[in-house]
Amino acid sequence: MNLNVSDKPASSPELGVALISVLWLTVLLSLIAVTVSFTGRTNARLTLNFENATHAQYAFEAGVQWAFWGLLLPEAERPWLADGTVHSMNLDDAIIHVAVTDENGKVDLNSASGEMLKALFVAAGLDDLEAESLSDAIMDWRDTDDLKRLNGAEDNDYQQAGFSYGAKDAPFDSIMELKRVLGMDDQLFNTLAGSITVYSNTPSVNPLVAPKLVLMAFTGWEEYQALEFINDRRAAHAEGVTIATNALTSPFFSTSSRGLNYTVLTQAVLKTNTRSGKSVVIQRRGGKGKEIFNILDTYSLNKEVFKDNMLIESEGLPL
Repeated sequence: MNLNVSDKPASSPELGVALISVLWLTVLLSLIAVTVSFTGRTNARLTLNFENATHAQYAFEAGVQWAFWGLLLPEAERPWLADGTVHSMNLDDAIIHVAVTDENGKVDLNSASGEMLKALFVAAGLDDLEAESLSDAIMDWRDTDDLKRLNGAEDNDYQQAGFSYGAKDAPFDSIMELKRVLGMDDQLFNTLAGSITVYSNTPSVNPLVAPKLVLMAFTGWEEYQALEFINDRRAAHAEGVTIATNALTSPFFSTSSRGLNYTVLTQAVLKTNTRSGKSVVIQRRGGKGKEIFNILDTYSLNKEVFKDNMLIESEGLPL
């Protein structure tokens, strides 16, 4: 039997094709290896981010429960002063900041008089005419008629300004709704956010828990004077003594109103710098010794609201 075996080497084109095939296979395998490695690192990062976010969420929820505890302390143990005082604690590898504000210290958008609203807006930086116009627009927004106040705004004014909606002609459901009122802008809303509410249901404010801007609006104080008063009332609370109220003579003040509705601001910061926070509006219900809290509303906090162990009043809500 004859076997014909050729000793003739492969032609150059055949060798070239084989070499290119090997190179492409090497590149393909390298790409697959890189992709697998990248996917593994990405999944690891996603897992770590999820773990951090979950940890932060549980931490700020612990902060809300801590606030409930602080508000329900017996009088002898001095429950928390709900004026934005910041409380902080370390929990495992997280730092939790909590502040509680009494809604009775804020101006109620549905109950405040036009005069109250104007004073607040002047304190926030508007001139008299701008403040009066915005006050009238708010009154037109919340009343049930379509009669326009002198400097207010009804449906035609919104349409002329290019909006697809008109005056609501009903009470505010949320302070966020104020952003829809003609004449309001984001910067002004940021300034007002920590000083307004829809939950006090009263035409007065309690200066013993009122924020800085409210105190300035109804006393004529400069900023430093309002801050001095806030520091004094916190010191008095810590010592268990009653602060003097003889300087609080505004007709818009009432020191007898007991807080029922509060905003709890809580933010957790992990060592990884992961941050998570929430603003929770709560209502105290039940008799003494049987009190509970109902949650009325919640917002996620998208910004830093605590700085140097202080509450940044204008950042008290998400925007």
